[in-house]
Amino acid sequence: MNAYLGLEGETLTSIDIQWKQLLWDCYRHGRTHKKDDSAIRELLGNYIFIERPQDIGLPFNKKIDNPDEFLYYMKKGFYNIEGYPLKNDALYDYVTTFHNDSQVYCSDKEILESLHIEESPFVYTYPERLLHSLYNTTDETIRPDINYINQIDIIKNRLKNNLGSNRAVATLYHPGLDGDRIDIPCLNWLQATVRENQLELHCIFRSNDLYGAWPSNMYLLTYLGLLITNDFDDLTFNGIHYHSSSLHIYWTDLPAVEKILR
Repeated sequence: MNAYLGLEGETLTSIDIQWKQLLWDCYRHGRTHKKDDSAIRELLGNYIFIERPQDIGLPFNKKIDNPDEFLYYMKKGFYNIEGYPLKNDALYDYVTTFHNDSQVYCSDKEILESLHIEESPFVYTYPERLLHSLYNTTDETIRPDINYINQIDIIKNRLKNNLGSNRAVATLYHPGLDGDRIDIPCLNWLQATVRENQLELHCIFRSNDLYGAWPSNMYLLTYLGLLITNDFDDLTFNGIHYHSSSLHIYWTDLPAVEKILR
């Protein structure tokens, strides 16, 4: 991988470095493809490991292992990436949707009515699918308090019962909800593994917008990794194994990408 030195005074993280390398790879080696009604430049079948994405690199070189500290520095702008449109409060608000009930929406209209929420602005959110995963969509007497599963708690409990387990997984695609929908989760699957007291997340994206969404997606997963390790003694978050089927840049974003690469 080519080293990215950054602009003078710019904070570097492994997410920043990996993003700019992926932008270059996709821009230079991606193939043009028609996606729905948009043209994209696309790389198929991708894998990278993002090591300790919570750490603040040059010029500060600060290690972070606490989720509250991670949010503190995010609020301060230390995780802003030069050229990435989501910064400061917008990035912080996206990452903290795990704690904001007003942004963790259910996409089922009957459930929304029972919660006295008139309309969801999103078809889905990742926190909704991870923290409030609906497992029964046919029962007419559905109750949100008993028909939702917190998959993050399941991951934690599996690891607490067996720290070396390979069964600490979560699924975001729901055939009962998503089978007939156009908009379905881009992130489909998560796994947490622990080896030698280091927790690593494995994620699979069916489709990922490299310019518009990739960094914020990775910071969200970084925060999730820190939230999980915070419930354990002597565990640290070591990074993200990132897999994607389609990693792409929308044709309309190519001028902005070219500016970053220059």
